[in-house]
Amino acid sequence: MFSKFFFPFLDTPALIKKVLISAVTILLSASAYAAPVPIVLTNTSKEYYVVRKYAEYYEDQQRGKKITEIAGKVPFKKISEKDLDFTNNNLTSAYWLHFYVVNHTPDLTDFIIEMYDYDINEVDLYIKDSKGSFIEKKSGLDFPFDTRDFAHKNICFKLSIPLADTTEVYMRLYSSSINVFEPVIKTHEQFYAYSLKEYVLLGVFYGFMLLIILYNFISFLILRVTHYLYYVIYAIGILIYLMSKNGTGFQYLWPDFPQINSHIDSLSLTVSIIFLSLFTMEFLQIKKQQLHLYKLFQCIICLQVIGIVLHGIICSTPIFTIFNILFIQIFFWVGYNRYKKGLKSALWFVFAFVFLNLFFLIFWLEYINWLPSSIFTVYALNIGVIVQFIFLSISITESIKDSEREKQKTTLELITTTEKNTSMRLIELKRQMNPHFIFNALNSILERILSDKKEQAVDFLMRFSKLIRNTLHYSDQIFVPLSEEIVFIENYLLLEQMRLGNSFCYTIDVAADIHTDDYEFPSFILQPFIENAIWHGLRPKSGNKTIHLKIYHHNNILHVQIMDNGVGRKAAQKKQTETHESKGITLVRERLSLIQFTYKLKTELILTDLYNDLNQASGTMIHIKIETGHE
Repeated sequence: MFSKFFFPFLDTPALIKKVLISAVTILLSASAYAAPVPIVLTNTSKEYYVVRKYAEYYEDQQRGKKITEIAGKVPFKKISEKDLDFTNNNLTSAYWLHFYVVNHTPDLTDFIIEMYDYDINEVDLYIKDSKGSFIEKKSGLDFPFDTRDFAHKNICFKLSIPLADTTEVYMRLYSSSINVFEPVIKTHEQFYAYSLKEYVLLGVFYGFMLLIILYNFISFLILRVTHYLYYVIYAIGILIYLMSKNGTGFQYLWPDFPQINSHIDSLSLTVSIIFLSLFTMEFLQIKKQQLHLYKLFQCIICLQVIGIVLHGIICSTPIFTIFNILFIQIFFWVGYNRYKKGLKSALWFVFAFVFLNLFFLIFWLEYINWLPSSIFTVYALNIGVIVQFIFLSISITESIKDSEREKQKTTLELITTTEKNTSMRLIELKRQMNPHFIFNALNSILERILSDKKEQAVDFLMRFSKLIRNTLHYSDQIFVPLSEEIVFIENYLLLEQMRLGNSFCYTIDVAADIHTDDYEFPSFILQPFIENAIWHGLRPKSGNKTIHLKIYHHNNILHVQIMDNGVGRKAAQKKQTETHESKGITLVRERLSLIQFTYKLKTELILTDLYNDLNQASGTMIHIKIETGHE
């Protein structure tokens, strides 16, 4: 009766049953759903993660809904506590986040909301104001960089929260790659402190990479070795790839062209792998040593080109990445193989890829949440690249040293052969000089015999035989003690005095500080000049005839001067049928030149015409300088 009186439309049992079921469903839903807990901003914390109990989400599978169709009109869901991160599992959907922020700080009203994943295509922020309207802000990888509130590689918005007020916030996020959709609210102080640390570390990394690139490019320009150029292009490709993967590339290199973001990582990685392949083939001498490995690298280059063409059509990004990881392992294996084959510099090449793999593993474990996020784990791949380039640089340096050692070995063998040939040439020259002197001496003996000067001939012959014994004793030696050379020259001068009837006199002046036994001197090198002075300088002259031999040492140089007071070279040449130097002096010049080349001893031969006060020829001076090891 009661029901009929107040609710006559519930008169039928079936209708009453339906109403009761609906009421129970509403009550159960109300009890099961609880609004998200507001994020309370206080002075005790400087950053707040908008996850779990603070936010709820809605999946817009059509990606077409606007804020007016979302706010209060669609059912939001809780984020599961079982999920380590809230990610966009459906890459074709847009995801909406809804949360509340309460400002209980005494004086702060300006905050920053930041997305740690830089590569989210679209991020829309809606803040409900006091009039019930929404303030809209847009950013993301698909928008020009200058549309952002902050010049930062991550997507950041200014978030104004009035004091002692609760603000309702919606965020719309869409990404074509899997990302973590968890915003972080920070104070300006915390944001700038963390950003400064992060950008300083990135600056050190990029500075190191640029030094590596510049150094090896200069090395290429100087040495013209192609593997330096491949190494430079590989480093540039890796640098651009890493910049594209952390947002700094978009910030500094192509801020006005957001469309580049979807292609640059794959393209730069492909370029890197191609030129790493070329570098490896050249550096490890693959083509010369192991032709089958050379063909393997050619296949890798072809697959890279095919992969970049088909990227986005057949190959997905994960598959493309997996293939490149496999290629890296091939480089490691080839380096190890070449090291086992005896290429020592390949050891550092192997270390380079061992550490790259190690740091990539740390980076990957952080990415799948098996390691906690930190500056080290987030940028582990950057650290691995730095370590890799350090070891690759050491490997290149070792390779250069090996090449230099090979060149030195080859050069030493060449020098040894050259020295042997030179020594043989010196001995040959000396043997050419000896018969020249012997011929003249025998003529003198013959002249005395024919003139019936037997005693003189005997005395001459005895001195001559002594001279010949000394000559034969040192016939195969390039250098002799200076004392022996002086004895030889003195005997020769005595013979020539006898030969010319004592028509000239001579003096030999050796400096007191010279111990002649301690100095090595080229054998049989002074005689041609003495002979030339006697026969072409003194003999044509009348009157007093002298030859003066002076030997002294100064500044690590042994000086030998031969001075005569003869007619001079010009007058002597007029009386000769030939105007060129005597054969003996020509041979001496060649010997001194060979000694300088072979033994690295500086030599110098100076011929000077002497003149008196009336500018008349008064003789000739021969000055020989030879470097010694004596101070």
